[in-house]
Amino acid sequence: MLGLVGHAFLYDYVVDDAFISFRYAQNLVGGEGLVYNPGERVEGYTNFLWVMLTALGMALGADPVPFSKVLGLLSAAGVLALTFGWPGNGIGRGGVLRLLAPALLCLSPPFALWSVGGLETCGFTLLVFTALTASIRMDRAGEHRAKWEGCCGFCLALAILTRPEGWIAALLVVLDRVFGAAREGKTVGRFPVVLVAVCLAAVLPHQIWKWSYYGHPFPNSYYAKVGWTGAQGLRGLTYLGGFTRGFGWPVISLALVGLAGGFKERAVRLLYLWTVLYVAYVVIVGGDGLCMYRFFVPILPALCLLAERGVRVLSRMAAGSFPGARRWARVSLCALLCAALGLLTVKPSIASKEKEFVRQDKQFVMHWITIGKWLRHYARPDDRIAVTTAGAVPYYSGLYAIDMLGINEPVIAHRKMPGMGEGIAGHEKYDMAYVVDRRPTYLFHHLFLLTKAKFTREQFETPWNPGEEDLLRSEEFKRVYEPVSEQVNGFYINFFRLRETGQGEAE
Repeated sequence: MLGLVGHAFLYDYVVDDAFISFRYAQNLVGGEGLVYNPGERVEGYTNFLWVMLTALGMALGADPVPFSKVLGLLSAAGVLALTFGWPGNGIGRGGVLRLLAPALLCLSPPFALWSVGGLETCGFTLLVFTALTASIRMDRAGEHRAKWEGCCGFCLALAILTRPEGWIAALLVVLDRVFGAAREGKTVGRFPVVLVAVCLAAVLPHQIWKWSYYGHPFPNSYYAKVGWTGAQGLRGLTYLGGFTRGFGWPVISLALVGLAGGFKERAVRLLYLWTVLYVAYVVIVGGDGLCMYRFFVPILPALCLLAERGVRVLSRMAAGSFPGARRWARVSLCALLCAALGLLTVKPSIASKEKEFVRQDKQFVMHWITIGKWLRHYARPDDRIAVTTAGAVPYYSGLYAIDMLGINEPVIAHRKMPGMGEGIAGHEKYDMAYVVDRRPTYLFHHLFLLTKAKFTREQFETPWNPGEEDLLRSEEFKRVYEPVSEQVNGFYINFFRLRETGQGEAE
């Protein structure tokens, strides 16, 4: 655990998207409801239970940034405990090799970073793997079976409330029970029915409430991000390829070895099927735009457990192939394999493009926090802002915000866009004419602290904010907005301010 904490705080990162959840929690605690902007009901989050926990912490006086980091680390610690105590790995789990799976998790850059990233990633992973553990243990529990059944159903219901992907885990457990019983010639029993009933009893009231409250069956981020196009699937495959090449190939290679002869055993089968189903989902939705392959964190425990089993398989094979070799030689070979696996796993935290991405994004988040705090004093309470980074700036400024990427803006989210799936996930939808028509007091086209009070064309041309280039061609925008540069902590923030008369040309 100490290794994970050290690795996590090597990054000491919090993603801007986490502040969107914090803003919903902030408004809920403030009596405005579960909303992004007071008076507007938009479901711009996909982590209901995490928002509720954050709101509870804020109601008790906690700062959501360290509070979410503590929650994430505690969740990660729970995942480590589950991998150490995993109830089966096909060929036994005794000996020092039992430490390999949790050690690999501690060394994994995505797992370490997202344990303190401020989002629900590790909390969701903990709930899913607690449910999978309970599903295995109930077969061996005897008179305590009902306890494990209840634990499995309860954790799956919470997982669904934490992330929509929780339904994948619930479906997996039910189908595994049904087809497993059919294959073994046993009766299915009541558990699959009870599990479905528990999940529906927990989730249906929430679904009915949010549909009536927000007016749509799915979160607004779904409409903003998902296009169901071939290009989106190709982007998902590219996302998977990047993860495999940069992070996962050592563990994945041994995980494939770990499947040898063990698929019939429920513990191995659940790990494999969870990985396959979840990866398929990630590919279909087109991957993610955040750093360090966040979407693949929930399968990392499964991959690490299968990799541990792969090492055991190779060890057994070596013992069978070289029976005359001394035991110390086989142990040394196994230790070298584990050491190489660990070094290859942690390598991206030493040097990689993703590490540089995190370093830059961490600096950007500090810019946005600074700008948000500055705006709280600079702007009037009834001023409105338009931003593409819709987390820290709106949260710290407390101002009404128009999310120009549509995650918290339904008109933009529901807009039909050509070429969906060809851009950066979550950064493809925009409608600058609509934004200008809304007349925000301040429009931030380039939310960074700069050394010069200078506007350049490059500030409008970026794949992360593709619609901003339209502002250069908009006569309406030039007529009603004027460029402004203000000093913030020795740097300049360049933005556009609504003209008081709405007339004239911008320079």
